[in-house]
Parts: sequence; C-alpha cells; structure tokens
Amino acid sequence: MELTSNQLSLMERITFVFKEQMILLIVLMLTLILILINTIATIITWIESRKEEIHIRYMVGGSYQRIQWGLLKDYWFIIFSSFIIGTIIAYAIYQIQLFDTLIHTFRFDAVLYTFIFCFVLGTSIAYPSIRYYDQTHIVKKERKR
Repeated sequence: MELTSNQLSLMERITFVFKEQMILLIVLMLTLILILINTIATIITWIESRKEEIHIRYMVGGSYQRIQWGLLKDYWFIIFSSFIIGTIIAYAIYQIQLFDTLIHTFRFDAVLYTFIFCFVLGTSIAYPSIRYYDQTHIVKKERKR
C-alpha cells in the first residue's frame, strides 16, 4: 500500500484560495458598482429637485462657490441625520432582540466606519455633481440671455 500526501503545494493552495475568493470579489465589486450608481442617481435627483432654489440664489447674487458650499452643507446634514436616526433604530432593534438569530453584537465602531465610508463616498460624488450642475445649467441659461 502506497501513502500519498494530502497536503497541497503552496501554488495549489494559492490557486484554490484565489478561485474560492473570486466569487466573493465579484459580488463585492457588483455591490460597490450598485452603491455608486444609486448614490449618483440619488444626488442628481436631489440637485434637480432644488433647481429653482439654485437659480433663485444665483439670480440674487449668489456665487457658484457659495451655492455649492450651501448644497454640500445640506448634503452633509442629511448624511449625518440619517446615520444618527439609523443608528438609533438599529440599536433599538438590537436591544429588543428582534433579529437575535442574525444579530449577535452591535458595534459602534462599525457604525463609525460605515459613516466615514458613506461620507467620503457621498461627498466625492456630490461635490463634482453639484459643480457639474452649476456649470451646465446655470452658465448655459445665463449665456442665452
């Protein structure tokens, strides 16, 4: 009877792990793409809904930078408020053990990391979107006059 080794070589282990993790990486990338698309669509819709306000501010002498800064501060307030309310609701759900089979701990550091991620992602999308909207809509309208 001949004995064979059950241990994989280093290259075989790396290949095995890479194949197993590739599915997770693809799912993660698709999730990030969907998050980006949703964030961009939400911000553009939010800016479009404030179109009249932006035009009024510009007509009464508001500068591009001041209008952009005001919209960005409003966006930050929305993000901050949403996270505070969401954290309170999530903590309440955790405390009453509504989903005790799924949720075993509540980590405030995870909430903070998520907030930082969303804040940076949202701001990096919101600022260029606001700037693009101002330049394409307000400047074009002003040139037509």
